[in-house]
Order: sequence, then C-alpha cells, then structure tokens
Amino acid sequence: MVIANYGLENGFQMACIYAAILGAISAISIIVFLKETLQRKTVDRPPFSLRPVLFEYTRLSVGTLPSSLKILIFSYSLVAFANGMVARYYILFASDVIGLTALDWGLIVSFQFLLAIALKIPGGWLSDKFGKRKVMIISLLITAPTIVFFTWSQLFIQVLFALLLLVAAGIYFAPAYEALQADFTPKAMRGRITALWDISIAVSAALGALIGGFMFQLVSPASPFYFFAATEWAAALLLIKMVREPETKEA
Repeated sequence: MVIANYGLENGFQMACIYAAILGAISAISIIVFLKETLQRKTVDRPPFSLRPVLFEYTRLSVGTLPSSLKILIFSYSLVAFANGMVARYYILFASDVIGLTALDWGLIVSFQFLLAIALKIPGGWLSDKFGKRKVMIISLLITAPTIVFFTWSQLFIQVLFALLLLVAAGIYFAPAYEALQADFTPKAMRGRITALWDISIAVSAALGALIGGFMFQLVSPASPFYFFAATEWAAALLLIKMVREPETKEA
C-alpha cells in the first residue's frame, strides 16, 4: 500500500524507515522487560583448537552414513536447489509477465503468511499420523504442478490460488524432513549431520539462484519454474524408490 501510494522509490524508503523504527522498538522492549532467569555456570574450558574439529568432520565420511540418510540429505539438497532457482523471481514473474501491481503482490504475500501460521499447528500431527516420508512425497508431488499453474496464471485470483496452494503443500516438507533425519541419526552425530545438512542447503540454494537467474534472463522467465517442477519430482522419486523410514528410531 505504501509503494502504491508513494511510488517504488519513496515507498520503499518509507517502508525501510518503518522497519527500522519497529526493530528499535522491539530491541528496547527486550532490554527493558526481558530478564534472564537461567543462572550461568562457569566452566573451565580448554582453549579452542580448529584441528580436532576438522578431524571430527573428516571421520564423518559418506560411507559411514546409512544409505537412506544419504539419499534423504541429497533429496533435500535438490529441493533447496529448486527453491533457490525460483525464490527471487516470483515477484519479477508476477509483475513483469503476469502484470500484478505492488498492492496485488502485497496481498498475496500477506495471505501466504496467514495461511502458513494457520497450517503450522497441525503439521506435526500429520507427520506422525501418516508418516514423515509420505508427507514429504505428497508435498513434492503437489508443489511441482502448482508452480507450473503459477506460470500459466493471468489473473490475480489465479496467482493467489497457486501461491496459497504452494504454501499449503510445501510447509510440511521441512518439519517432516527434520524429524525423519533425527530418526536416522544417532544422538552423538546429530550436530555434525545437521551441519552437513546446512552446508548442503547453502551450496545448493546458491547454485540454484545462479542457474535460475541465467535461465530467467537468457532462456525465458518461465523456464526456472519448469526446472523447479522437474527437480521436485526427481527428489520425490528418490524418496519413493530409495528411502524407508527406520523401524527403530535413533535415541
């Protein structure tokens, strides 16, 4: 609304000022009203050394991981790659190709946030009820055609439907994945496995953003979204064919 009323440049500057003011109010509220209740214990710790940390990671070789866990991490890397390809280009496609206004896009994003908040609560129940792997597969199978429908949209209501369905289908993937990864991973290794997972996400998303930008600019604005759909289906196929939930969960 601010951008619609004051233009892109002035509206964006005003929005940044509002964000800075609200951030300062939040910080002041924390300083004034939030008090620490946990008593800190002083523990003598040996000086930090990078060598043993690197040694621990070299011991975490790919060959020592269960095959289902390796495929699970790889499938999430594919999903991170796919999302990296399109995440920055939704708004460009919506404004430059479909012709939505800044106010239209603001409404869509607001509805996405509201829907995400409403759906997060039953997410854990769904994973426990139907199985984490099944929830992940269904999520991928629905998001792929939904993103294609987004590229075919011509009206505000069509874009709104596509992007709300995308949130509804995709919001359960990450929590189900994290729970399933924990089921596969012994407690002693969870920190290192999580670090490995985070690194794979960062590298995949960065590579996806680069390729998505080239495709959007040089091939066609819709091409990154089609590639997104293909990659999501590839990740779903890996989960269907090569990942099974463990009979005994790691403690």
